[in-house]
Amino acid sequence: MALPLKALAAGAVFGLLAACQSAAEHRAAFEEEIRASCTEQGFAVDSDAFRLCLLLETTNVRLQNIERRLDILDMDLQRDGAVAPGCRSCL
Repeated sequence: MALPLKALAAGAVFGLLAACQSAAEHRAAFEEEIRASCTEQGFAVDSDAFRLCLLLETTNVRLQNIERRLDILDMDLQRDGAVAPGCRSCL
């Protein structure tokens, strides 16, 4: 039995809201983890050094994510025979 269009739309909206909520929760957990890391390293909360630690820790995580994506792209290119293994600069 086919669902009415309104029911499908409502399901999609609720699904998107649930995804946004979990993304917001994920972001909050990530920020708390970074704050805890800087606190454990001995930085005083609300100091310039603490804010710099937050910035550096966040930047490091972003760089790790970019490197992971580049590695995946490298593997795809090698699999397709586009470049020699380990030759990112060959492109």
